[in-house]
Amino acid sequence: MDRLMGPPAKSKTSLPRSSKPGASKLSTLTFREFATSADYCAFEPSPLIAAIMDASDGLAVTTIDDEACQRHFGCDADELPRDAKRLVVVRAGGRGGKSSRLVAPKALHAAWTVPAPELRRNEAAYAFIIAPYADLADQTFAFVRGYVEGSPILSKALLGPIKARSLKLQRPDGSIACVKVVAAGRSGTQLRARTTIFAGIDEGALFRDRASGVVNDEHIYGAIAPRIIAGGQCWMTSTPWLAGIGLIEQTIAREWGDHENALCVVAPTKALRPTFDPNGKIEKAERARDPENWEREILAIPLTGGTGAFFSP
Repeated sequence: MDRLMGPPAKSKTSLPRSSKPGASKLSTLTFREFATSADYCAFEPSPLIAAIMDASDGLAVTTIDDEACQRHFGCDADELPRDAKRLVVVRAGGRGGKSSRLVAPKALHAAWTVPAPELRRNEAAYAFIIAPYADLADQTFAFVRGYVEGSPILSKALLGPIKARSLKLQRPDGSIACVKVVAAGRSGTQLRARTTIFAGIDEGALFRDRASGVVNDEHIYGAIAPRIIAGGQCWMTSTPWLAGIGLIEQTIAREWGDHENALCVVAPTKALRPTFDPNGKIEKAERARDPENWEREILAIPLTGGTGAFFSP
């Protein structure tokens, strides 16, 4: 298990003055403060998830040591970027919390904090949750809904009832933000003509055009990236599929360790969620059944190109 180098952030029980409803400016809470605060998401992240949160904000990483940082970020902690990158890419093992502990709370954090000064009256800023199919995005949205309903601040900021795939919040500055689920389409039509403050592309390595089987994550990213306003981010998270195929794998190959244009993370399940399979029984059984699948789903190791494509048209 990764060794902690410092205590986790304490949960906050009161809001900074600037983040109370009716305040003149948006909350200045960092992502990790927002996640751990009892007023918002109210959970304690694992050391690696806390490190991803801090690094995504361009803050110093203190919850993992340099050895762990090399494993997951490809560099020492003091070599991580000190600015918030517009693109964050996380190749993750399954059941580690990438949706519930990263994409869902980040969508809400962006919806609550990212300034959108050019919004017009009754116009909303959008935080999108995008997945290959709607039911996958729906699961991430269920986490969003749970956080909002459990938050004494966000629940009071709701504008109308929570819908099946969207909710609206009145932000501390009086503007409106919408968290909305979108199933990926080849052209990204639903993502256009919106003021976008966040895009969470969940299971991005599994995006395929239904007719051809061709990877179409680049079409989705190409539609959304130019529309994300200054201060916003796109997060692409996924369990891996084929090495070198798709935007996530190509970005990791290019940026991991350097992080010049994107923050890139490789995160096996147990690093994200140390309590997973504590006695090793699941690993023993699954390695015996299908070792290649275990490496992909839990260790976050993509299949080699020679394995073949498993998305038949």
